[in-house]
Amino acid sequence: MEPKVVTVVSEKGGVGKTVISYGLSLAGLLRGLRVVAVDLSEGALTQTLGHVIGQPHVGDALLSPRRASSFVRPVRWAMPGPAPRGTLGVIGADPRLNIDLMSLDDLRAAMADLRMTADLVVIDNPPVCGNLGLIGLSVSMRAADRIVVVTDPDLQSIRLTGKTLGLALDAGVLDRVAGVVVCNARRPMTRVTRGVLDGLANSRLSFPTVVWNRAEWQAARTGEVFKSLSPDLCALAEALLDEVMGGWRCNPAARLAYANLEPRVKEAV
Repeated sequence: MEPKVVTVVSEKGGVGKTVISYGLSLAGLLRGLRVVAVDLSEGALTQTLGHVIGQPHVGDALLSPRRASSFVRPVRWAMPGPAPRGTLGVIGADPRLNIDLMSLDDLRAAMADLRMTADLVVIDNPPVCGNLGLIGLSVSMRAADRIVVVTDPDLQSIRLTGKTLGLALDAGVLDRVAGVVVCNARRPMTRVTRGVLDGLANSRLSFPTVVWNRAEWQAARTGEVFKSLSPDLCALAEALLDEVMGGWRCNPAARLAYANLEPRVKEAV
């Protein structure tokens, strides 16, 4: 497998970016891949993978003259029975990091180094607040090979999906958007929301795999992660990874149409 960098994005918080980042990392581990999770967000992924927020962290990996791979912290497998053939590590969150000041050259250099020792790199990104975070999100998209946009059954989230696709268009990387993943789809929703989500699916913009229950994706935050994984959950994670890595193709026309739905601040890119 050619090493790939997948960045998980959404302009809205609370839609499940960390959940999807965790799921993709888990799937890679189960498939026997060498996986590194990179936490550019507030630290939920770092904690979910059994580490505390603190040094070494992603700020070190971006700014230190040392190789980015030297800041990867291993994640321990705590399930009974044999461990997967793959490996998983995390570059933890930096609470001081201003993502808008992150250099594209620094992030690309870090990703190039991680590609030498990992088959899959998964980047978890923070949400956008107003225009704060737009530049950093654009940088993360441009440093990745695949972009996964996350939404949930909420009209504001779906509207911001269009803005996120527009940001990718302005950054010149719309073709790297692998698709939109719908998270937490069992929450109550109106017929209008259901119709919009059906439109995403029918236009082949959203992945066939839907994350039905976000709570099942959260690992215990005790340092012993992956303690109670159901076979269904593992199969769901692996199916999503297959789709993200090219086993499913989104509709380029739908991708472009949604990217032009919402106005955005092009000056921020």
